[in-house]
Amino acid sequence: MKTIVCTGVLLFGVVLVGCGEPASRLNAPPQGYSDYPHPMQEPYLAMTGNASAADMSLADVHFVPHTAELNSLGQMRLEHYAKLLKLYGGALRYDYRVADGRLVKQRLSSIRHFLTTNGVDEESVQVTAGLPGAYGMDAEEALVVYKASRGPQQGGGTAGGYGGQQ
Repeated sequence: MKTIVCTGVLLFGVVLVGCGEPASRLNAPPQGYSDYPHPMQEPYLAMTGNASAADMSLADVHFVPHTAELNSLGQMRLEHYAKLLKLYGGALRYDYRVADGRLVKQRLSSIRHFLTTNGVDEESVQVTAGLPGAYGMDAEEALVVYKASRGPQQGGGTAGGYGGQQ
């Protein structure tokens, strides 16, 4: 009898725990929208949108490897940039690491083509190869962050972190 009561209580507890609301998400699922967005999602999206607008660049990661075809990430970014460039014009840079000069030219052409087919006037935008437009972090600031992330020194090594004595 005890076993039946304990099993019943256990099953009742599992049902109660399993029927709760799903946790909120700061980011949306990989494809689509979450029904349970985190309250910080909207400000986070605004911040990342502003950061990418300051950056105004694409990189190799925005293309299908070894091709001049934009991948879905590159298309999403260029759709965002197209809205800004229609209004304000400006410069868009492609920061590349590939060694094939022909591929770089093809990718620059793909970027221009995507922008013009999305309503951006060719005369109002300059598409070039170059570094991103945002300032990023200077060396002194990077050192402060690096040291703070390592914690107190222990025995000549770092306390945890990458390459530290674990």
